[in-house]
Amino acid sequence: MHLHGFYAEIEAIVEVGVTPVKAVRLANRSDAVRLGHAKRADLRHILLVAATHVDELVRLWEIAHG
Repeated sequence: MHLHGFYAEIEAIVEVGVTPVKAVRLANRSDAVRLGHAKRADLRHILLVAATHVDELVRLWEIAHG
């Protein structure tokens, strides 16, 4: 599943894998990061927040997408 994360005027598309374990990473897409001069630290922040809240994000995604 793909989620959009926003931080410091940057949008990143985050891929959440749920099998076999829950893991987050930057999506393997050409448009995964919007704002070409995004700092690596800002992307790391988006991924860290997603990883910290992965259980809740998966639950909310499942509610929204049935």
